[in-house]
Amino acid sequence: MFVQRVNAHTRSAYRLILAALVAARAGCRSMKNDGRRRVGYRQAAAGAILAVPGRLASLPAPAGALVTLLILWTGRVSTRSVTGLGMRLETYKFVDDGRIPNSVLPVLIYHDALDSHAGAPAYEELFASHGWLGAWRDGMFGFHHFHSTTHEVLGIAAGRAHVLLGGPRGHGLELRSGDVAALPAGTGHCNAGSGPSLLVVGAYPNGMRWDLRRGGPGEHEEVRANIARVPVPDQDPVHLGAGPLRELWSRAR
Repeated sequence: MFVQRVNAHTRSAYRLILAALVAARAGCRSMKNDGRRRVGYRQAAAGAILAVPGRLASLPAPAGALVTLLILWTGRVSTRSVTGLGMRLETYKFVDDGRIPNSVLPVLIYHDALDSHAGAPAYEELFASHGWLGAWRDGMFGFHHFHSTTHEVLGIAAGRAHVLLGGPRGHGLELRSGDVAALPAGTGHCNAGSGPSLLVVGAYPNGMRWDLRRGGPGEHEEVRANIARVPVPDQDPVHLGAGPLRELWSRAR
């Protein structure tokens, strides 16, 4: 009786959700059969669920309830990072200052992307499930630097830091545990002050190789050419699906 009463929109939403879960399962069959498989399947399933066209709030009530339950089932990553609940997005643009090239693409700051106590593994899993690979755990250099061969995502897994973006004449902001910064290639960044508990998780789209540049004499044209060759990533590092990063970066290009 219930099935007979749901309208075409609802039935379509259910079919999309089911198809997404089947696709997620198929995509994870190649993973090694170890402790990471279930986590990988849940991450892939979460991505597939939120790839359903339209936002959660736009789905009919029964379908929306089902999606919510499925998101909660994904477990290891905070639902805040999956749905955007409680998250605040800021963007910044910085111009070439003659030393730090920066980018025509905006920096994205996802405040409260994860729970403040989520821990480093949650960031690694989140980034990897979105195709941002080559993760590392460390602090942040206390000098102005940038990468010309890849974009970079930084997740603050513990502590807080006052970070200068865009070079010496850029903008300072406070990043704390739970925050994520997506830096386009060429963006200057510097740790201008942090406590001993700071722990950062970094990653790169498709695990692209990074270089370390400080805006030295004679390298400006070379790094600008490198930056122009770095493609827009396939996925947002935090939001599932294309997310705001692809939309904003594709538009800026």
